[in-house]
Amino acid sequence: PNAAFLSYVQNTENETTSIKIPKDHYPKVLVFDFGAGTCDISILELGRNLNGIYSKNLSISRFERLGGDDIDKLIAIEHLYPELLKQNNLSTEDFRTPEKKRILQRLLKSSEELKIEICQNIALLMHERVLPENAFSEEYVSLGGKIEVDTRKGLLTLYEPKLSYSEFHGVMKTFLNTAPKGTYQTKTIEGQFASIFSPIQTALKKANLAKDDIDYVLFIGGSSKNP
Repeated sequence: PNAAFLSYVQNTENETTSIKIPKDHYPKVLVFDFGAGTCDISILELGRNLNGIYSKNLSISRFERLGGDDIDKLIAIEHLYPELLKQNNLSTEDFRTPEKKRILQRLLKSSEELKIEICQNIALLMHERVLPENAFSEEYVSLGGKIEVDTRKGLLTLYEPKLSYSEFHGVMKTFLNTAPKGTYQTKTIEGQFASIFSPIQTALKKANLAKDDIDYVLFIGGSSKNP
């Protein structure tokens, strides 16, 4: 990330400068790389010397226990799976864990599509990084159609997979937990989900920095576009 960021800084300083690096000042940059499968945090220090702008790594926190896929998984666990059971007059006790996991896998694509559409709709209405009112509303996004899952109980059908904005907001609370000792929350079927602040706290600790020491944050990866 430091090479990519250094190139970014050099380009922006040559054009319309978004980052200024005064002489004898060494800004700290947190690179937040949140993709589908991982959330990697790097902290860099920038400076100037005779050769121009330089950067050095202060810490790296590679976190494979958290990714955008986990958001999809939690949507499936807390909303699509229960609705599937309800529509087919079944309960969670009707399936053993291996089959539950297989059913959840079948629901992940729809979970991702619902997440993306909700995020895009919210982002369009955001102003100055403030969530719009619809981010907390009971309005919902529907994919229409149906999902069919073959199980030992027969063919299960989920009609009109949907998710409300308030339900999505509830899902995201798990990943935005800031409690220092409470960054993991146990969930049924799939175990634990980590907060995005867990790798951030680790990276800050490795660099011996507090959050107020960070001057800039650079967002990378599709999941970092989540409002």
